[in-house]
Amino acid sequence: LYQELQSTKLPPGCRTDVVSASSSQFFVILDVAEGPYTPATLTFWVKLFEDFPKPGSWSIRSQSRLFHPSVEPTTRRFELTQESLAQHGPSSSIRDLILALRQAILEPCATPAVNSDAAVL
Repeated sequence: LYQELQSTKLPPGCRTDVVSASSSQFFVILDVAEGPYTPATLTFWVKLFEDFPKPGSWSIRSQSRLFHPSVEPTTRRFELTQESLAQHGPSSSIRDLILALRQAILEPCATPAVNSDAAVL
């Protein structure tokens, strides 16, 4: 994981930080300069399971409270669908996961929504 993160070319405003205690976890830090969350720096904790990139083989949580259609308000779990991941490439790499997360922040989609209150805004 560490090597893939180091070699992954990310768009401007995206960076990663590894969790030293685990080889399957890392942080994604987004410096948001466009969209409804501008200006902000948002941090997400990402955990990949052994069968990544199969559906449901990742967990994403916002490190802070975030009023967003894809963020469950209590647990801060970020719901990223397999379809949104597949839009960035057929192989579904870690880079694709980060790009899908970034896209969801820049252009929030009301469906599917885990926070229905945020979806109506």
